[in-house]
Amino acid sequence: MTYQVIKSALKLCTGTRKSSGEPCNGTLYTCKACGATGCKQSRDDLCSDQAFNVLEHCLKCGAIGQAEAVAAGDYRPHQAWAS
Repeated sequence: MTYQVIKSALKLCTGTRKSSGEPCNGTLYTCKACGATGCKQSRDDLCSDQAFNVLEHCLKCGAIGQAEAVAAGDYRPHQAWAS
């Protein structure tokens, strides 16, 4: 099963990974406080469209814990491998 199939129910980031130039394809989030939209990364400045760090700090307004997935995915069909 590919990454794209697992995340097919989610909206994905169309940004570019700055280290490799590859497409990001991370889950897309929106800040409930300011409306900023982008992915969440482990460190700041990893993706051209990054909006949050791993602690869910919005990089635009500084809100914490306001990240909401743009389209909530249903991972249940893909969790069979984990059981």
